[in-house]
Amino acid sequence: MAKVSVSQKIPASAQQVWDAIGQFNSIGDWHPGVQKSDSEDGGTVRRLTMPDGSTLVETLVSEDGKERTYEYAIPDGQMPFSGYRAKMRVIEDDDGNCTAFWESEFEPQSSDAEKLVNDIYQAGLDNIRKMFGG
Repeated sequence: MAKVSVSQKIPASAQQVWDAIGQFNSIGDWHPGVQKSDSEDGGTVRRLTMPDGSTLVETLVSEDGKERTYEYAIPDGQMPFSGYRAKMRVIEDDDGNCTAFWESEFEPQSSDAEKLVNDIYQAGLDNIRKMFGG
C-alpha cells in the first residue's frame, strides 16, 4: 500500500480556507487541474472534467465540517492505482493561519502512480495558498 501526504501552510484562518475548499464539489473552483466538477447523487459523487476533456468520478465517504475534514474514494479502473482513499483536512495553527493536508492510500498499478498523486496534491495546495495571498 502506497501513502502520499502533502501539506501546505496557508496565510488565512482554517475556517476561511475550509469555507473555500470544504465543500466536496468545490474542487473545480480551486484546483487548477480540474476544469469543472459536477455534483451527482445528492452531492455524494463528483464528476471531474479535466482540461483534456477526460473525466474522473470520486465518491464522498465521510465529511465533518466541525473538524474541517472529508474523505473520498476513486472507484478502481479509472487511474493507475486501486483501492484509493483520500482525506482533505484543514487545521488551525497557533499563529492564526492554517495548514491544509491532502493524504491518501492506494495500491499503485504503475511505477509513476505515487508521483502523479503527489503532483496533483501539490498543484492544488499551492493554488489554495495563492488564493489567500501566499
